[in-house]
Amino acid sequence: MGLDFIERFFKLTLDNVYRFTCSLLFVLACIGYLQGVPPTAQLASVLDWLGAPSAWLAAVGEWIAARQNVVAIVATLLLLVAVLFAAANDARSRSGSTALLACALLVEVELGWWIFTGALIVMASLALLTGGGLFLTRRLGWVEPDWPRRVWEPVGRVVVSVALASVYVLSPLGWLISQEPYNLRGTRLNPLFIAQVPKTGPSGAAAR
Repeated sequence: MGLDFIERFFKLTLDNVYRFTCSLLFVLACIGYLQGVPPTAQLASVLDWLGAPSAWLAAVGEWIAARQNVVAIVATLLLLVAVLFAAANDARSRSGSTALLACALLVEVELGWWIFTGALIVMASLALLTGGGLFLTRRLGWVEPDWPRRVWEPVGRVVVSVALASVYVLSPLGWLISQEPYNLRGTRLNPLFIAQVPKTGPSGAAAR
């Protein structure tokens, strides 16, 4: 898992760009949540600082503001599905990045408190459930069950997936350090390679 993460981190691929975008939006959402500013406004300020066009973000923010309930429902479902995939799979999937994207959408519709409150409630409930179960089994002298470990293993996979996904905001540093995308440019080993199909004439011969 560690080598796979490093290999993806240092490659400029469409998959890595998606992970970087989700991580950046999540970081901006966290900063915006603390400052009371929506992620779209935070992103607009970053684009203005870079000298890039940012007027289109105003239209995006207005579209989301007019459909807050729909966006909140979609983001909640997206978060639940991403967490389920992260709990069932390892960190190589994009579930962690998708969970970060869902969190950014929830912050955009002013439901950022639900993320932290929900996570705290789930963790506290699991701690009480597993801790209480172990306490009772030890007090009663029963054999210690293994279900608490099975309960916390998916939680650990979710935490690792989300933590690694959030680190992808630093992946452009990897793109600058790694020379592989430039050395492989124009070859089939490059994930961004586009094969050129030769034009043919009516007789099937290659046209010049």
